[in-house]
Amino acid sequence: MPAAPLPPAVHDRTAGAAAAPPAGPARALPWVLTVGGAAGLLAAVDLTYERLRLALDPTYVPTCSVNPLIDCGTVASSPQASVLGGGFPNTLLGVVGFSVVLTLGVLALCGVALPRPVRWGLQAGVLAGLAFVHWLVGVSVFVLGVLCPYCMVVWVVVVVLAVYVTLTNAVDGLLGRRVADSELVRTLATLHAAPAVVWVAGLVALLGVVFAEQWAAMLA
Repeated sequence: MPAAPLPPAVHDRTAGAAAAPPAGPARALPWVLTVGGAAGLLAAVDLTYERLRLALDPTYVPTCSVNPLIDCGTVASSPQASVLGGGFPNTLLGVVGFSVVLTLGVLALCGVALPRPVRWGLQAGVLAGLAFVHWLVGVSVFVLGVLCPYCMVVWVVVVVLAVYVTLTNAVDGLLGRRVADSELVRTLATLHAAPAVVWVAGLVALLGVVFAEQWAAMLA
């Protein structure tokens, strides 16, 4: 009678080796990819719709523009909203990227083990997205001086994705055995939610400090 197959997981298995239970970030990663991909995709689609409406009608007021501080119309019509030029909006990059993330998350939830090349591609993608998002944060906060609700959803999603994808790959040895065996990685893997929470809290604190007067005026 053939042996029962090993339970599937997000990380690769070594042939013939006993399957160890996946570490904390690896257990959570399928859900992080699925939920984060869905949330990011919805935000990117909404932003794309608002951007198209603005392109067709410059007098259109986006639904996410509620006051001088919370104004995605200013963000969507800025030059930084089309880094590739030619009127190609950044939001379409989000639609494509988050669609891929969502697809990988659903596959992982179904027990499909993601191949190493796919995981390397995902790692590169989330790191590129993380750098891009922090550039957008700087533009929004220090150049435009306004906040976009849908953009902030994307910021949070990308941070969480980057933390969980990187931690999972680090623990699984994809980033090198020395990295996997380091005390720092082991500690972060144990407290895998903490890095994401602290990172997002830092962004929230930045917005609170920079826009302190505007928040106070809104609450007055």
